[in-house]
Amino acid sequence: DDCKDDVCSDSNVSYLNEYFCGSSDSRDDERYECPSGCSDGECVEEIVDDKLISHWRFESNLEDSVGGNDGVSSDVSFSEGKIGEAGTFFSGFLNKPVVMTVPDSASLGGIDSVSIGGWVYVNSFGDYNTIVNKRYSYLFTLDSSGRIMVWGGTGSVWGAIALTSTGMVASNGWHHVLVTSDSSGSKAYIDGELAGNGLTMGRIADNSDPFEIGYRNVEGYQPFDGKIDEV
Repeated sequence: DDCKDDVCSDSNVSYLNEYFCGSSDSRDDERYECPSGCSDGECVEEIVDDKLISHWRFESNLEDSVGGNDGVSSDVSFSEGKIGEAGTFFSGFLNKPVVMTVPDSASLGGIDSVSIGGWVYVNSFGDYNTIVNKRYSYLFTLDSSGRIMVWGGTGSVWGAIALTSTGMVASNGWHHVLVTSDSSGSKAYIDGELAGNGLTMGRIADNSDPFEIGYRNVEGYQPFDGKIDEV
């Protein structure tokens, strides 16, 4: 459904559909003038949760524009993204994985439901391709076929796989990926379409480990090769 200016919801996710022209320097210039038209003909639609905890835009920085959970990295670079700029997590020229880390905070765990989403551009698939990870709490990744996979944990050990999507993300193009979990179960969405259902992750466990984008840095494996935007 078109939910411009209105909150839409199903049993697992509530969000806003925000529209703005891709050529705008400011998101607010023409945000709600799409899809009626943009001067360059490019209208961008972004699904945004209405109760955001954090939002990393990757606009030449790793700042959280909502919750103050700013990221740090000596290796993430910035290039053309789906919306403005994106974080580049391609590690080939550095010969090492690239990761953005966020120090632990109370807002990143200890919650009963969660929605995590963003835009991804995969250059190539490894066995697993980490989008978001907090060790022993939650893992949002793509497998070698581009299927979304989600794990939850107790805070001290990983549990069973909560969800494996039936839909797949293709390489060499931008795709919006979103996972949700509450007491009724978990869901995966690709480009706004339901792509799989799974088990609930239960209460999202908390621990002192950092939040990571692009690589399971604490554990030391499963880098993402490509770009990540608007997490």
